[in-house]
Amino acid sequence: MNNDVTGFIFGAIACSLSVGTVLWRAITLKLSGEVLLLQHNLEKKDLQISNLQDVQTLMQKGLEEKFGHFSTRSRAESAELDKRLRQVENFLSKGTNFEPRN
Repeated sequence: MNNDVTGFIFGAIACSLSVGTVLWRAITLKLSGEVLLLQHNLEKKDLQISNLQDVQTLMQKGLEEKFGHFSTRSRAESAELDKRLRQVENFLSKGTNFEPRN
């Protein structure tokens, strides 16, 4: 009877260890799968952040280029108008008694 109890206890312990090992392995695999999924999601978010930063940089450069173009064009038009105004003033000064006001 003593051998039967000892055998039963040994069998129960062996069965518990093997079931515990299987459960531990299943939990470990589940957690590692979740960790890998989270790492993948983080990598995707990093790429999205990088893409958004690129879009922001391109938009900023585009605005700078537009303002630069507008500024250059406005200055050129102003210089052309100043040149034409001086020509008109010179013509009027020569042809009539025109005196420019300050």
